[in-house]
Amino acid sequence: MTSKELAPLQNTLDSILSRLAQLENHAGVKPPVGVESPVESGPNASNGVGPSSIAPLIEAYQNHMVKAVIPFVEACNALDGLKDVGLKIKTIWVSIQSIIELATKCKKPSDIQSSLTIYLKPIQ
Repeated sequence: MTSKELAPLQNTLDSILSRLAQLENHAGVKPPVGVESPVESGPNASNGVGPSSIAPLIEAYQNHMVKAVIPFVEACNALDGLKDVGLKIKTIWVSIQSIIELATKCKKPSDIQSSLTIYLKPIQ
């Protein structure tokens, strides 16, 4: 895979790490020695890492995931025979988030359908 194809995954992982660092900070857990916390670098850091670097649309999407999708996935996982369904639903929502992240960072492609095919393929 090229770095362009991995960019949505990298953005998702960066977002997860940032949110995890916020939770650790809130719980009073210190990051391992030698690991810089995105929260500690702060939103005013020169690298732009931190909660304020997330587009409002993505932040709203992530809030919806936490409040609605994750509890639904957990409920599916708790029921016999639906664990596979919960995993698929979560995969779909994460894939859609990567498309929304692209929309906040890139200009509109001339052929939307073919441009999104690579991101929709795993969830079809």
